[in-house]
Amino acid sequence: MKKALAVLLALVLLSALVACKKGSDETDDPPEEHTGSPAPAPTQQQDNTAGPGSSQAFGVKYIDFGYAPTEDPFSRPAYDFAHIIMMHEPFTQLMVDMYVFFGSKLNYTITSYSSYRNADLFISLIESAAEQGVDGMIIDADFGLQDRVFEITRELGVVYMPGLAPCTTIDGKFLRPSATLDDYGMGRGCVDYMLDNYANHTGATFAADDIGLITVGYGANKSYNARRDGAVAAYRTRYPRQANTNCFNLDTATEPTLLTAEAAYGMVTETLAANGHFKGWLVFGVSADFADGASRALEDMGHSDASLVTCVAADKLAERWSAGYDSCWVAYADTPPIQWAHATISGLMLLVEGIANLENLWQQYKDAGQDYTVIMLPFSIVNKANYDDYIESIDMYTSRLFT
Repeated sequence: MKKALAVLLALVLLSALVACKKGSDETDDPPEEHTGSPAPAPTQQQDNTAGPGSSQAFGVKYIDFGYAPTEDPFSRPAYDFAHIIMMHEPFTQLMVDMYVFFGSKLNYTITSYSSYRNADLFISLIESAAEQGVDGMIIDADFGLQDRVFEITRELGVVYMPGLAPCTTIDGKFLRPSATLDDYGMGRGCVDYMLDNYANHTGATFAADDIGLITVGYGANKSYNARRDGAVAAYRTRYPRQANTNCFNLDTATEPTLLTAEAAYGMVTETLAANGHFKGWLVFGVSADFADGASRALEDMGHSDASLVTCVAADKLAERWSAGYDSCWVAYADTPPIQWAHATISGLMLLVEGIANLENLWQQYKDAGQDYTVIMLPFSIVNKANYDDYIESIDMYTSRLFT
């Protein structure tokens, strides 16, 4: 069973981070319910422990998010939790499975409800779950629904944690504690990796004047924009002069196919054709689909030998490596879903059991000037050489959870 969870968490799950960002049309269909299926836990052990935000060169180190059962969880009645989501997609369903897995250790049940992006139905689902007397909720609301969610949960006395997206103001003030991806850091880390390892992958010295930088993003998504900004900042820090002439930020919002590999392929191909004076390229995709399309464009245009591609999360790349792929798409930044779920469930349990409140939850990690703590989860840069070790570290992390 050594690799069982690895398959779930890495090959099927990792770049579904991309899918959770994709939009979907509203519908009047009835809400969808998912109870998930528990993931198997590996048996290996690990001794290293880290804290949120701690520096880690590679691998998923165990993080204590502050919750440990004070007694046998199965000596009390099971808690009943609800997960309210705008739309079920591959990654959100994966997170349901992770939440169910933790329920098997902490004695709770959790049911997930989708509103199919219907805002009124979303609020109704919260109201219905509260009327049923659930003990707590994980609520994944769009930015535009934040104020209404705050209002209805205060009115009904709902204990909840945000799921995949933190609750913030437009200017970045945190409105509730949560855990989330370090989008800016992941973008920066990907470009730093390409700059540091250009010679290792291509066999040539990096010549900034001869190498262009492309970011492929989707401007309507705030998380994607943070990843792009981190990538550009990493390049500008080292090459401020070239950043003004050699940097191309592509936005697939102008493309008919939007968030697809095809959109990235077309835009990257056009950029390469219009800038033939560059001898090679660094390309950062905010998602695996964008990196997929960009890498194929580089290969088809004859630039793969002198170019590198990275992205955030990449099950497609892992599949390519398994098939022997060894071209310009070389690495990705990743935080495993099991760690994200661990943080969210730990926070919810601390609130439900009254061990912490919104103001002091994870206060040791609170940023100066913030009223609430949002933990930016650590990440690793994964390449073909260290991929197996990374999956092993996920197994090792999981083996320690609430044991």
